[in-house]
Amino acid sequence: MKSILGKALVTAGAALALAAVAAPAQAHEPVTAGGGGQYVASGEWHNIFAAGEVYGFAETAHSYASGLAFGWATDTTSGGGFEGVAGTR
Repeated sequence: MKSILGKALVTAGAALALAAVAAPAQAHEPVTAGGGGQYVASGEWHNIFAAGEVYGFAETAHSYASGLAFGWATDTTSGGGFEGVAGTR
């Protein structure tokens, strides 16, 4: 269960990072882009827990995109989700 959550968080983080890098590569104008992530885990036998989130954004004078992925898992359950927005001006 925790392995699946870890893979999902890494995949989401990589997708957001690639989006932030790819947008400036295609732009012919100034671009603002960034992102980050934070993770926490406990391996104590009576309190197995992992959680994390990743986020990223890219913006030009005419378009923008941002996203946030988050998730958590214990030894018996897990959850998470993704939010994102993109548009033109």
